[in-house]
Amino acid sequence: MIDNANPPQWVREFNGWLAQAIAQNDVKSLLNYRQLAPYILDNHPTEEHLLPLFVALGASDKNARGKQLHSSYTYGVFSMAAYAFDEMRN
Repeated sequence: MIDNANPPQWVREFNGWLAQAIAQNDVKSLLNYRQLAPYILDNHPTEEHLLPLFVALGASDKNARGKQLHSSYTYGVFSMAAYAFDEMRN
């Protein structure tokens, strides 16, 4: 197993887009990821591995803000990114 190998551009661009959309609480873009995310078909040709993210987002408070908890890669192309959705505090 190769952990944290230098992933190709198509993996990095999708991961960056996803992390940014989550950090900015851009739910509209997240829900339209099939049209907006770069290299979506290369990264997620089917949806089953990405849908749990939407379950967590939907189960969170409407004022929740997403935060990346972990970022690494396995086999150079599989992102192991993990996110949490916490209530925003003023």
